[in-house]
Amino acid sequence: MDLLLALIPFVLIFLLLIVFRLPAVKAMPLVFLATLLLITSYWKMTDEVLIASSFRAVLIFVELLLIILFAVLLINLYKETGMIKKIESSLASISPDYRVQAMLIAWAFVALIEGAAGFGTPVALAAPFLVMLGFPAVKAIIIGLIGDSTAVTFGAAGTPIIVGMSSAGLSSEQISSVVITSALIHLPLAIIATLSITYVITRKEGFKEFIPFAVFSALAFTIPYTLTAILLGPELPSIIGGVVAILLISLAGKYNFLTPHKVLTYKKNISPVKITSLAKPLVPFLVMIAALILTRNLEYLNSLLRKSELGFNNLLNTGISQVFQPFYTPSFYFLIAILITIPLFKVNKKLFTHAFKESVNKIKYAMITLIFVLLTAQLILYSNLNNSNLDGMTTILANGLSSALGSYYIYLSPLIGAMGTFVTGSSTVSNLLLASIQVDTAFTIGFSAVLLASLQTIGSAAGNMFAIHNVITATAVVGVKKGEGEIIKYNLVIACIYCLAAAVLGVLFFS
Repeated sequence: MDLLLALIPFVLIFLLLIVFRLPAVKAMPLVFLATLLLITSYWKMTDEVLIASSFRAVLIFVELLLIILFAVLLINLYKETGMIKKIESSLASISPDYRVQAMLIAWAFVALIEGAAGFGTPVALAAPFLVMLGFPAVKAIIIGLIGDSTAVTFGAAGTPIIVGMSSAGLSSEQISSVVITSALIHLPLAIIATLSITYVITRKEGFKEFIPFAVFSALAFTIPYTLTAILLGPELPSIIGGVVAILLISLAGKYNFLTPHKVLTYKKNISPVKITSLAKPLVPFLVMIAALILTRNLEYLNSLLRKSELGFNNLLNTGISQVFQPFYTPSFYFLIAILITIPLFKVNKKLFTHAFKESVNKIKYAMITLIFVLLTAQLILYSNLNNSNLDGMTTILANGLSSALGSYYIYLSPLIGAMGTFVTGSSTVSNLLLASIQVDTAFTIGFSAVLLASLQTIGSAAGNMFAIHNVITATAVVGVKKGEGEIIKYNLVIACIYCLAAAVLGVLFFS
């Protein structure tokens, strides 16, 4: 009975979003109410824990809201000032071969935008541009979603780790290990993504000849990505990896390094633009990168910025704590980048106001959804603090899954993370909801908590390939009225291969 009741929130998410196809903005409040009813009636959580967990959810929400708002606003300022077009034109004019263009736009450019902004922004930017270059609309969406995978673990300046892992009950040292382990496993897996992108657009014709360049493109991103994760932490791997990949793939495409002799092209009349045209548009991102590196590695500056904080410790004697550090959170560095764009790109008041309104309109329904997801996640996380002498929901689920599957559970764990993203549309939210289950299961089946948490983050990133929210957003932006099923079908297979490969690598090298 305990196991069946603990499953209710997750089954409800599946039924409401997948079976009945309710929008998340309507489904998640219902899931929250059902979870609240369970927690108060069966688990008998005290009022103090309810209040404290709710305040924790609100503080996490504020941090996420600022990250998302400033990230989307930054991208909208790029769009409004035409700087995004300069970036795109510079990338597209490097090579007429659509396979090279796919590596630049659907892989490297998407990775950079994912690292900086995340939350569905990369594909919404990349897919329309790929269509403009001549890519078939459905293929453009498919490859854009495949490309928005490896980078997601450290997307939006590390939000899936920094915020997503906050509910997993791991120490700071363990989270640092999760960062490194996730990056090392992603390192070879990225080749699956770039080869899949190539196969989707070529369908065998010109596929074999392009394998060396596809492998090079994968490593051009994941090698700096992994080194950054090891040396600097979760905020910068996707941003630095994206910048390096854009430069290396651009040079390789421009000077025909590892490119096939036969050129496959959709459009032959792309106006040449110098690669130096990227310099000005990248300035805000480069300053943001530099600021993040300095604040994460200069001990005095790090300590100074962390002194300012809002939050609480042991609220109402529940043991529940949460702090918000306004000058250390990634949103502060997005704000710095925004402040740089205003004079650099000559943003006037009218343009800024329009970009801000567009940003608010874009995220408002997602924010309504997110607050209910966070409230639900906190109820599940602290369900062990009850007057019924019951284990928490995550412990009950972990025991049930491990009893059913035993040590074989580890091969399913990345796919569980992927399904979390599929349902919620967010790697961060998938981690918030499921990381604690993965960690609790690790102890039960005798594997490392760090490994299971790492596989959760990798799976939740792979789930971005076929997440309903992302597919619907991309089809709406491109104007595709049919084809969602085809997109999900292709990308679900690729995501499953990615997840299984991750589990095998984890068992072989990190167990």
